[in-house]
Amino acid sequence: MEPVTLVAADITLRPAKDTDYPAFAAALADRDIFRWTLAPEMFNEDSWAVYLPTTHKQWIRDSVYRWCVVDTDSDELLGMVGFLVHRHETLEIVYWSTRAGRGKGIVERACRVAISWAFDAAGARRVSWDAIIGNQYSRLLARKLGFTMTGKSRAALDQRGTRVDLWTGEMLPGELSDEPPPGYATMRARAVALMEEQPVLKTERPELTLRPFADDDVDDIVAVSRDPESVRWITVPTPYTREHAEGFLRIVRAGWTEGTNLIFALSDADGRYSGSIDLRLGADLRTGEVGYAAAPWARGKGYMTSALKAISAYAFEVMACERVVWKAYVGNEASRRVAEKAGFTMEGTLRADQIHRGEPRDCWVASLLKAEYLEGKAK
Repeated sequence: MEPVTLVAADITLRPAKDTDYPAFAAALADRDIFRWTLAPEMFNEDSWAVYLPTTHKQWIRDSVYRWCVVDTDSDELLGMVGFLVHRHETLEIVYWSTRAGRGKGIVERACRVAISWAFDAAGARRVSWDAIIGNQYSRLLARKLGFTMTGKSRAALDQRGTRVDLWTGEMLPGELSDEPPPGYATMRARAVALMEEQPVLKTERPELTLRPFADDDVDDIVAVSRDPESVRWITVPTPYTREHAEGFLRIVRAGWTEGTNLIFALSDADGRYSGSIDLRLGADLRTGEVGYAAAPWARGKGYMTSALKAISAYAFEVMACERVVWKAYVGNEASRRVAEKAGFTMEGTLRADQIHRGEPRDCWVASLLKAEYLEGKAK
């Protein structure tokens, strides 16, 4: 089809034109756009000379429909929205925003206009969405628009020579939503935090911090995971090897990128690894679950109680949890004492709740509520 222009009050979706080059090149040089898209290492006037006629041919061939999102009055470039045309009447939406267009809902409105056009005028029976895992803002917008998250596709995209995993979603006719989904405020709070580098959390002890794991923690991770008390209460491989520790670090980093398991290393005054503590975030947006393990050389100092207080505060204040849950195998008195000292209330026993070394194990469960945390903080 011939390229079309769509106007929605203060924004216009139009095909690219010659004079867009400076703004377009500046946008592709933005590290945030570069990080999450297939933007080339270098985009210059020669690139533009190829890009511009190609986009027109793609419209004519019904292979890609792409618009520049501009301010209707000034024609300032604010973003890009488009569709890749797939089989079975499926259009895959793609989008990015310039710095000038961020935080104003411009790309959201542009996506709404484009999706309505896709279903009403382009004959789409399905609109798909994907994003490189870790692009929390793209996923947040997709959820707000009404996309159903369908999972992830492993090594699905070649991004400048590296295969990357994708989150995936889809929308059918009638599913474009005017209202954000339940829990959207929590989703947004988490997206904002997770788009940043994993922070260092302070504790009530000046000598103790919670920091991201480092490659040189590997030897201490191995030592902790071979410790008899750790093996007794934590499901770690036995015998535990350096390769296991290196694999654990990959899991740690993926957990932060995906926003599902936020794992911190306890670090003493000398920066030495002294244990780990994690906050697991799942489908229940109200609840986070904590787990922890202390290094043998750090036990008996009260470090873990301070660490649990710090990560609970992070769960409530940053990740917008309403409830933090702790579990441990029945009999793990040391872990229970830590939870109780940190203000958790014991709730009971979950029978055969976990499998440990091939055997079902009962678990104690306790919780800390946001109201209780705030009450304690105010004292």
